[in-house]
Amino acid sequence: GKAVVRSGSTCTTIGVSPRLRADRKAVIVNFSNLQNAKNVAYSLIYAQGPNGQQEGAGGGLVLGGKSSDTAELLFGTCSGGVCRYHSNIKDARLEVSYTSVTGKKYLKKFKIKL
Repeated sequence: GKAVVRSGSTCTTIGVSPRLRADRKAVIVNFSNLQNAKNVAYSLIYAQGPNGQQEGAGGGLVLGGKSSDTAELLFGTCSGGVCRYHSNIKDARLEVSYTSVTGKKYLKKFKIKL
C-alpha cells in the first residue's frame, strides 16, 4: 500500500458545511473528519420577527468514533412533536466550536443566506 502523507494543517481540523433545508425552515450541517476532534458544539443564532428578537438553537455531537455526522437546526421551536417556525428571519449565522485531538480550540463562523 501507498503511504498516506498528511500535511500538518489538515490533521487537526474538521469539515463543516451548512446548507439551507429545501423548505428554508432549517439549516442542515454536515460534519466531516470528526476523527480529528475531541468534542464539537454548534449553535445557530438569528434574529426573527418584527422586532428582530434574538433566537438560537444549538447542541453538540456525540462523536464515538464516527468520522462524519449531520445536524439539523430549526428556525423555530418544537415541543411534543409540534413545531412552530419563526418568520422574518435575518442575520442567521452558524458557529461551530471544537477541540481537536491535539487539544487546540477552534471556532468556525458561517453566515447563512436566507
